[in-house]
Amino acid sequence: MISILLCATLLFHVSCAVYSGIPGIDSVYVFNLKNQPERHARTNALLSAVGIHAHFVTALDAVELRSKYKAHECQWNSTISNLKFCQQGDITSKILLEDLRNNKELSQQRIWKKMAQWQTFVYGWRCFRESGLRTALFLEDDIDISLDAVNKLTRIVQSIPTPWHVIRIGNCYEKIGQLAIKPDIYISQSQWCMDAYILNSDTIGDLLKCMDQPTLEWPNPDSHMDKFCSKMPNWRSYSIFPRIVAQLDKFRVLNSTADFLMESIIEERKKLPK
Repeated sequence: MISILLCATLLFHVSCAVYSGIPGIDSVYVFNLKNQPERHARTNALLSAVGIHAHFVTALDAVELRSKYKAHECQWNSTISNLKFCQQGDITSKILLEDLRNNKELSQQRIWKKMAQWQTFVYGWRCFRESGLRTALFLEDDIDISLDAVNKLTRIVQSIPTPWHVIRIGNCYEKIGQLAIKPDIYISQSQWCMDAYILNSDTIGDLLKCMDQPTLEWPNPDSHMDKFCSKMPNWRSYSIFPRIVAQLDKFRVLNSTADFLMESIIEERKKLPK
């Protein structure tokens, strides 16, 4: 039986080695569904406005994924990164199978969405690893970004000594933890926050190995990172406050300095004559 990884590879289209425009960060990947061209256009315009060049990775669609595999017909092993259906699974996969059989339609859709998101993340990370580059920024396509993002990102990457696993620059609900490097680099208190983050080639293999391990009964890449990956030996994760990137539905709450690009555009429009 063909694995989802192979199917996913056929759906993804990305070149892995184009300069990002950010000194110290070699490449920028933005995950975008092919049925969301307006998000592609808006995010590309925002990034271009601050001098950032991005690769848009076509994300795996949950509906398309679900249509290829009928989960009620067989079990799979519980590693989401390389799903192989119709193979004997452990207790985790059995619980997940029961979820798919018994949950309401909405719950099933959410499960498939998370599995598609998991596959998309892992594909992007593997693309980065195979590119031979040193550092990469990963973004979702519903973000707003600081006007001074390039300078801030360059300083942050140059300030943190290697090795490290993740630098989170996006939205998060965690409380501010211990200050690691002045003025704005903190030890992460939570390992969620997968809307905007930086990875590096020294530790990407550790993350990919972690994502190939059995997970919780509810497949979620964020919770897997929090419950499993962060328990790896010598785990080092940092969070940036104030945020450089924020999701559009949250950036008004997070942004107290009004220096985000979309916020600035909105404020300028208010000044236009009616």
